[in-house]
Amino acid sequence: MDKIRHEIESYDKFQGFIFSHSTNEECSNLSSKLLINLKSEYSNKTILSNSIFGSYIDTHNMYHLLNYADVIIPMEYIAILNICKHQLEIEIPTDVNVNKLIAMCWSNITCSMRFDGCLLHDLNEFETRLIPIPSLKLISSYLSPLIPYACSQHNDFKSPSVYDMCIPSFIQSTTRFINQINSTSYRLLLTLCLLFRGENIIPKEIGQQLICDMKKWIRFSHRSPSGIVCGINYHRPYIYHDQSDISLTDKQVLMLTNEITTSKYLYEIISNQSDNISKASEEKSEVLQRLKTNYEEFENEMLDDNQSDLTEKN
Repeated sequence: MDKIRHEIESYDKFQGFIFSHSTNEECSNLSSKLLINLKSEYSNKTILSNSIFGSYIDTHNMYHLLNYADVIIPMEYIAILNICKHQLEIEIPTDVNVNKLIAMCWSNITCSMRFDGCLLHDLNEFETRLIPIPSLKLISSYLSPLIPYACSQHNDFKSPSVYDMCIPSFIQSTTRFINQINSTSYRLLLTLCLLFRGENIIPKEIGQQLICDMKKWIRFSHRSPSGIVCGINYHRPYIYHDQSDISLTDKQVLMLTNEITTSKYLYEIISNQSDNISKASEEKSEVLQRLKTNYEEFENEMLDDNQSDLTEKN
């Protein structure tokens, strides 16, 4: 902590922390202690967590994430392996491939903090844009286009349009960094941010047709403050050509969503592994149960609203 304090003292406008960690047992104990210390000393600063998890999620760590992190962007190891295999056509993905993809996604997440952009340009905006309810702070991430590097070596290679980057890849969830399954034919969302990156993006490309077609697959809560929020960063995407798995395109789009299914999916993983909820302390169980209660409340409310809309149309 002394090194962290010393580093922060040299900053003119310190906003908060981006906290990258794994949720396996060895890393989770360290990250939990660090989270507690950071929040106790810097309670008014935002903590944005990049949480990598596998088939096991430590209840102790999830409790501390929900209690002390302000925004949590979970990324599932198996989901990233599937993207490597099916989208990037890597036959046997390694941890190096997985880490490159995570780094590419986070390069886009933090793009507007490093270069001029009109959306998510500081840490506080992640919380205000994406978290309408404090306990529902689990954010899904999508990145497009994800094209194998070999394709860019063809003479006729052309970057996809803005519309083609968003549909159908986002609708089909082929570029999502978490393997959650939707129980309905549409998404139940609290918030959605689309961050476009590239020097050749024309604002009118992000037009009515794109937004209307995306809304066919999306249902927002009536308590959602903003619906779909879009922003452009005109800094060109960059990759290392000699080591890349991904084709260099002149534009990319990152989608961050606060989805009901993300909270539901992670809660179910925890509750299904060795009776984790029952073994947890009363305080930890209460925090996890609050997560479940809140997502169920929103889920039922949004399903009822959708059914009412269908009834009125008929």
